[in-house]
Amino acid sequence: MIMESKYTVIIVDDMPMGIALLQQSLNRYKNIAVAGTATEECCAAKLIQSLKPDLLFLDVELSLNNGFEFYNGIRHLIDWDMHVVIYSGFEKYMKQTLRFSFFDFLKKPFDQSDLDEVMNRFFCKKEKICIESRVNAGSVEGNNNCFMVSTITGCKVLYINEIIFFEYGMLYN
Repeated sequence: MIMESKYTVIIVDDMPMGIALLQQSLNRYKNIAVAGTATEECCAAKLIQSLKPDLLFLDVELSLNNGFEFYNGIRHLIDWDMHVVIYSGFEKYMKQTLRFSFFDFLKKPFDQSDLDEVMNRFFCKKEKICIESRVNAGSVEGNNNCFMVSTITGCKVLYINEIIFFEYGMLYN
């Protein structure tokens, strides 16, 4: 999926090795910039507030409290569109991730294909928001005839001029 803008990411994990592995994997995405990382909650809160990332990877088991409590404590400060991926070595946190409507869950250690799934969902969501805002604002430079379709790997924006329709039928007497 080709995108013009870069999305910023912050990783919060109390294990530096976990941060390094995720950061290395995220560097494969040309439209992603890891803007910062933090191993402690106090630094993470300041970093998130100052950088206003598009995407936050948040470990659950942090040094002082868990990621859910941490996020709950800063949630009122988030006044921009930030998606949170809960990032943990324990699948038991998946239910809480769903219950609290976080964007996604990524289990450590992760396969690249799992990360690709999360990132494709993120790109799809951000691109859909971007297209909707351009269409709603009426500033699509004459190209407001577009829509998004779901694919196996994520989603794709299609413009009317990119679509060809073929029909095949047999005539019966």
